[in-house]
Amino acid sequence: MPLDDPSGIGWLDGFDELLVRCGLRSFGAPDFDDRGRLLYPLHGRIGNLPADNIQVELDQQTGSLVISGDVYETRFLVYNLRLRAEYRLTLGQPIIALKDRVTNLASVPASMQMLYHINFGQPVLSGGARLHLAAPQIVARDVRARADIETWATYLPPTSGYSEQVYFSQPPSDTQGWAHTLLTDGQSSRGVAVRFKSDNLPCFTQWKNTASEADGYVTGLEPGTGFPNPRSFEQTQGRVVELKAGECRDFEIEIEGVSQAGRIAQQISAIQRLQGDRPPRLLPSRPDWCG
Repeated sequence: MPLDDPSGIGWLDGFDELLVRCGLRSFGAPDFDDRGRLLYPLHGRIGNLPADNIQVELDQQTGSLVISGDVYETRFLVYNLRLRAEYRLTLGQPIIALKDRVTNLASVPASMQMLYHINFGQPVLSGGARLHLAAPQIVARDVRARADIETWATYLPPTSGYSEQVYFSQPPSDTQGWAHTLLTDGQSSRGVAVRFKSDNLPCFTQWKNTASEADGYVTGLEPGTGFPNPRSFEQTQGRVVELKAGECRDFEIEIEGVSQAGRIAQQISAIQRLQGDRPPRLLPSRPDWCG
């Protein structure tokens, strides 16, 4: 991928995955210096770097499959970060479990960011689809999102010429430390749940891109260490993670396909309990969240 394209958006040349890790040095919008030179490209580099030390473990008794590998983002004399990525699947369970660890391998402190760009299209994404999410506040990223903030949770059918809308939140967690989100189709007959440990992934981004199918009919459910603003802005707001020499940070996510009415109702009920009696406040902006 042409990640160093002067525009800063070369990452888009290869964007087509269900799950994209964005980071590790940066994960947000392109960041430029005062002279217009690119400092950090869109969504970082880690998603386009090769994996080493790949291991596959199969437990035939439990039906558990674990795939893991290491990805290094490093520059001599500048930074040396390692992502240990792990996927766990179990026969008969519609769940992909991710357990990642980012380690600073250098002898000096380093900073990092991480965002999980988890993307869904049809058939779950459809006209009338809904995102179920508990949050004290829903914040519009920009003027475009502000225009439709009252309908942030629902989705249009494929719409030619649609321009993306983005909303920020910080979902609460349950007693086990998990934050819960659920995307259901227009009939609430099937859905997909994204759960994440919010201690190290406190921020959540909803990306709505209900353009035509030819142009990319997709939504992103995106847990992160911060919000996908330019890294320099996130730094000023204290949302860039600082790692001491040898220090690591763990991240856990579960993605579950849901097709049974009882399971959908159970997931929605859990989210409603976390929300409580008060609906989220809809804010047109927050200066400390939107940069």
